[in-house]
Amino acid sequence: MKPIAPPFLALVLALAAPACGAAPVDFVQDVRPIFEKHCHACHGEAKQKSGLRLDVKAAALKGGDWEAPNIIPGKAKASPLIRFVTSENSDSQMPPTGERLSPAEVTLLTQWIDEGALWPDGVDRAALEDRRNHWSFKDLTNPEPPPTEDPTWPRGDVDRFVLDRLEHAGLRPTPETDRVSWLRRVFFDLTGLPPSPEQVSAFVADSGADAFQRVVDGLLDSPRYGERWAQHWLDVVRFADTHGFEVNTERPNAWPYRDYVIRAFNKDTPYDRFVREQIVGDALGEDAGTGFLITASVLLPGQIGADEPSKRLARQDALDEIVVNLGQTFLGLSVGCARCHDHKFDPISQRDYFAMQSFVAGVEYEDRDLQTPEAKALRAEEATLRARIDDTENQLAEERKALQARLAEVSQGQKAFAGLFRKPDVIHLLSRGDPEQPREIVAPAVPVALDAMQLPLDTDEQDRRKALAEWIVSPRNPLTARVMVNRIWQGHFGTGLVETPSDFGRNGAPPSHPELLDWLASEFIGSGWSVKHLHRLIVLSATYRQSDRNDPAAQERDADVRLL
Repeated sequence: MKPIAPPFLALVLALAAPACGAAPVDFVQDVRPIFEKHCHACHGEAKQKSGLRLDVKAAALKGGDWEAPNIIPGKAKASPLIRFVTSENSDSQMPPTGERLSPAEVTLLTQWIDEGALWPDGVDRAALEDRRNHWSFKDLTNPEPPPTEDPTWPRGDVDRFVLDRLEHAGLRPTPETDRVSWLRRVFFDLTGLPPSPEQVSAFVADSGADAFQRVVDGLLDSPRYGERWAQHWLDVVRFADTHGFEVNTERPNAWPYRDYVIRAFNKDTPYDRFVREQIVGDALGEDAGTGFLITASVLLPGQIGADEPSKRLARQDALDEIVVNLGQTFLGLSVGCARCHDHKFDPISQRDYFAMQSFVAGVEYEDRDLQTPEAKALRAEEATLRARIDDTENQLAEERKALQARLAEVSQGQKAFAGLFRKPDVIHLLSRGDPEQPREIVAPAVPVALDAMQLPLDTDEQDRRKALAEWIVSPRNPLTARVMVNRIWQGHFGTGLVETPSDFGRNGAPPSHPELLDWLASEFIGSGWSVKHLHRLIVLSATYRQSDRNDPAAQERDADVRLL
């Protein structure tokens, strides 16, 4: 940046000097008109370039993304605001285009700041929007299913919510689909496979009142169910068996996490337990579950520069991926947007981001020896096999080859790419997200707009992850159940009740059926967090049984089928 032009600065100081004995600068009469004339177009209610807003006291005195604070009461010379309005550098001068501030206007701003930047309360013409006042941050409402004009169509409470919206829009459900279409639909949805001709014939001929129920129960008991729904989950958490980037090196021990997810869905592991196991499974007998923490791509040591700044940046990028995964997967929030500055839309500050990062500051992207009974048995077998190989050095080579093949198998089964845990890094709030600009140390804490949970700085590594997992599944957190039931609904209808399944924040879409979403979330928790219970509610509903016949009149009112 070029230095401030001496003649202009000298003029400002000369004009300011005689003003010292004059009456104090009045914000409303003297300062606000300057802001309105020169600044509000880019830093007002409609637009806040660089995160700076100058039409509301709290925001103005806080500062922007890159310079905070911009106004330092009592220190005009040190205030970035004065530096910008007096700069002759075209890259930094403010305003960047149009009429510059006159020397008299700069003098008023300088005197105002030196006098303490007095900004009376209650004079602002605009107000900051309360970003916490958003539907997804509020407690679950647990609404009662509404009465409907047609009492015969609903097969359960899900249908009452859906039909109520249709009736208010002057629409009707489409006729029920035929049995074969429903059977193929539910087979593909729950297992990813079509029914066999024999299964189709048997279902069409089954006149039992519980025929649909028995089909669904059979599919949910099939091993293929866990494989199908694990695919949905692994897509959400960005699972891969390679490291990504240009080299894309294999992760040979990534598969235990994949198998864990399949097993969890097949067992109908309660979702709150499922969350805990993926964050702190090493303390819960599910070692492979923590593979969730490191599913994202990461640079390997050979891809990182040997200099310390490069290493620090790579570590920040690795931790960022964990925070992003936690926020999007479980909370439906883009927490990672606050890495370099306060979130532009949601009530998540940069401090909140680094406080979340502090929960996982001891996680490394590495293989870990599994401590499961199966892995311990394999380690014992490995020792036996090595001894037998030594004993067969002088025996037939066929035998040796078989033993070595088995040795390779048991060696692989002992490890998982599920994170290596160590003493947590000390996490600093980083100016602009730059690891070369550390500020104060930040303790593990959840976003203050969501809760007040914070841990001491000396909390052990595993206890940090335990506390985070417990908060995510806590009754105090309204996001977790809403986000998961929306993902399940999306898996059956193609689109969730919230169209942005990983963004329940203010920049995401509102729910098409907010009461139904909350009812499902409450039902989910009340069922013991059973995913299979939600599947049954959905696929046995009249809503799910509708045909896909096109109704031109309905299409005009609901082209995106958001009203189902």
